[in-house]
Amino acid sequence: MQVELEGRGQHSAGVHALGPDGTIRYQNRLGPPSHLIQRVNCAGYPGCMAIGHNRYATAGTLADAQPLWGRINDRQISLAVNGDTVRIDGMTVAEYRRSLRTVFRADSDTEVLLHLVAQMPGLDLVEMLQNAFRRVEGAWSLLALLNDGRMVAMRDPWGFRPLWMGRGKGCVAFASEDCALPREASRRCEVAPGEMIIVGPGLVVERRTYAPPAERLFRCSFEEVYFKSPGSRGVYRFRTACGKATAEEMMRADAVPACLDGVVPVLDSGRDGGNAVAYRLGLPVICGVNRTRLSKGFRAFQGHTEAARRKIAFGKHAPNREAIRGKRILLVEDSIVRGDTLIVLIAMLRAAGAREVHVAVVSPRITGPCYYGIATPKREKLIAANLDMEETRNKLGADSLFHLSVAGFQANYHLLSIAGFREHLTAGRDVCDACLTGDYPPFVLPGA
Repeated sequence: MQVELEGRGQHSAGVHALGPDGTIRYQNRLGPPSHLIQRVNCAGYPGCMAIGHNRYATAGTLADAQPLWGRINDRQISLAVNGDTVRIDGMTVAEYRRSLRTVFRADSDTEVLLHLVAQMPGLDLVEMLQNAFRRVEGAWSLLALLNDGRMVAMRDPWGFRPLWMGRGKGCVAFASEDCALPREASRRCEVAPGEMIIVGPGLVVERRTYAPPAERLFRCSFEEVYFKSPGSRGVYRFRTACGKATAEEMMRADAVPACLDGVVPVLDSGRDGGNAVAYRLGLPVICGVNRTRLSKGFRAFQGHTEAARRKIAFGKHAPNREAIRGKRILLVEDSIVRGDTLIVLIAMLRAAGAREVHVAVVSPRITGPCYYGIATPKREKLIAANLDMEETRNKLGADSLFHLSVAGFQANYHLLSIAGFREHLTAGRDVCDACLTGDYPPFVLPGA
């Protein structure tokens, strides 16, 4: 399951398993989950209950790797969190961290949250988790493994980060995306906003609402654009619809470059949108960019520095010289954050003989940072926040540049859902697109 979701994080990975003796054994390592699996002897982790985590970050050490293990009143707990904490008891994470006056070994929000759980009154860890996260504002989907034989899954009341549950004969599983759930877990739904699910001995499942779902949800739109695997539920429909809308807007604006020879989708998250653009414009799809054998799971977006991101982009893409030499191509990308990947890729395509390289992006311009788990950089690092369209085109080195409009993008939200909770999401009620529109949640960080 962790390797299937390797694209969600390659900074570090960990697996924590509950043994028959009631002890949680664990292994956290720097690097992608595929490296962890190669180095972990599964025979050393007996038991029938475990959690894992893939972490991506712009900084951090092994101490920040998750899941994070701790001991609270002689009971063991391992905590894995996907997302970012904004406030605790009305304080920023940094302010709350200082208020605890305790020793921390890592810089991550997860350790602060573990300390928050430890501050709760009572003896039952499930009740302590429930009471702790009622005091937190931000984005999180989490799993907690308890050494009393229980596992807990929780999702924030605003629904930012995805979390799926699958059930089958002798199996209960959780994952950020349904495509990672094992085949035997065939009965699937999303954990609802504000929901807590407890799996006990014998795989007995209890579902409860620990906090009422927010009236205004903030399901992350960037998950659909870029982060999710192509095989996850709803991704193909949404990306295809955005590609079709992009092509139609290009035609209405008379922005389709003349004498194009074909469309080149940028793999993998730009593939569905690129195919739809080609179909709507009546152009052939050209396999002008291949992925190298060493590229599995690595995403330039997650590189720590500009040099690292461009190195990843250069190493994972291989232009198909025979397919593009002498041709005018329309390169279709899912999104542009900093522009590092496209700068490298366009230069590679020109060096491989492309006559013209035009760019169409099947999402709007990203003009604002994210504080809720995507870790997009500060505003000054976002190319669209600092350059207009023509300046952006010039920096990328493209012959032309076109973005899907915000209205065209939002018109496809009805294709999104929170499975088992709400179908046909709508703009302004269910989806977070603050990085595109500036419509941030009410608990946005001060000074943002």
